[in-house]
Amino acid sequence: MGRNNASLIELKHLSYLRILEIEVPDVEMYPKDLLSGNQLIEYKIAIGSSFLLSAVKNNSGVLQLARCQSIIQECDGVNMLLKRAEALVLEEFEDVETILNDFRINGFSNLKFLRVNECGKIEYLVDTRERMLRVLPVVEILVLQNMEDLRQLCHGRLPSTSFSELRELWLDNLPELINCWEDPIGHVEGAATQEDEIVLLKLEELRLTNLPNLVSFCCKTNSSASDSNPHVQAYESLFNRKVVFPALERLYLNGLKNMKKLWHGQLLPAENFKRLRKLSISNCENLIIVFPSNLIQNLEGLSISNCDLLEELCEGHNATSITLPRITNLELKSLPRLKDIWWNKISLESFSFQNLKELTIGGCNCFTSRLEAFGSSKTSNLKKIWQNELPIVSFGQLRFLSLRECNNTLQVVPSQLLSMLHNLENLVVGECI
Repeated sequence: MGRNNASLIELKHLSYLRILEIEVPDVEMYPKDLLSGNQLIEYKIAIGSSFLLSAVKNNSGVLQLARCQSIIQECDGVNMLLKRAEALVLEEFEDVETILNDFRINGFSNLKFLRVNECGKIEYLVDTRERMLRVLPVVEILVLQNMEDLRQLCHGRLPSTSFSELRELWLDNLPELINCWEDPIGHVEGAATQEDEIVLLKLEELRLTNLPNLVSFCCKTNSSASDSNPHVQAYESLFNRKVVFPALERLYLNGLKNMKKLWHGQLLPAENFKRLRKLSISNCENLIIVFPSNLIQNLEGLSISNCDLLEELCEGHNATSITLPRITNLELKSLPRLKDIWWNKISLESFSFQNLKELTIGGCNCFTSRLEAFGSSKTSNLKKIWQNELPIVSFGQLRFLSLRECNNTLQVVPSQLLSMLHNLENLVVGECI
């Protein structure tokens, strides 16, 4: 309808209109009084862009607005729909702060989906220092992308009902983001609270990508340090005892340059990360250790790549008992300092990748040149062990290789790789039908 302004004007005369779905790609074609006094029950309206499918799905009130600051400021009809919207997408606004201010008062109480992309002049999505509000109490999906000034999601104390329905959180390309939650007086509350913990009860997927200054997901500021350097925080790990994810299944981390450790050295609550199934880490150049050994027993997919300083994957006294019984995909790539992985520390009798379908190791020369034993049993889906091209030093210390009940493995060692296994002393292949 954007090609014909007359058709848009005619909508004003449909006094019984209750359901409307419309895209107006050209902002200049939108009549500012179009929706004044509307009585819409269901609406999907995009101004300045086309519909984002994930926003439209399962939501009856959808607004997607791009580059139309004047329309929001001058159109009563659009403002009325904003306050009732279930899904809201804001893109390419120079000053999104003024737009969001009016809707912070009621804490975005109706929103189930919120995406803010390429918007400036906003340091905090929510600031509760002056008012105690419910903050996004029913939001299920929150996406914040390409916001140069954003420093925190929430500043101030959060009411206990905040983010209680959040299922997916994606933070991408936020160069000034230091942490997500921080209370100036040192007490942080969240979706559900227990003492000073944030418990995101329903969060299933978390994506943190291209956040070069992110120090901690939730941290308590060290006042003396932060006065001289606002990027110095009391915790050096990404996650600590202040945040709990009992339902988290998928965790994606990419481009976190300040991150050294994922989890704090102290024992985490037993319910934390207990459902984690997929973990992907890439381009975290200062990461030293990935996880405590008690957090990965339920993993089905593990991918770690391009972490230049990473030397160990696991820490803790239980590292020798890791078996990863559910792992189906394991990928370790471009980890030049990786020295040890758990299977080089345990007895082969207790070692099993019974569900492994795909194993990839590449660019980990410091590790593969030290590996002395590798065993796999009951991996019926494993077809290939080696990459076609490996550095000459790879697996040079391998002395024991065992494959049992690997029914789909077509080849144990390709002939062109035999020369690199010059220290192999024991080769066991059994019950591979």
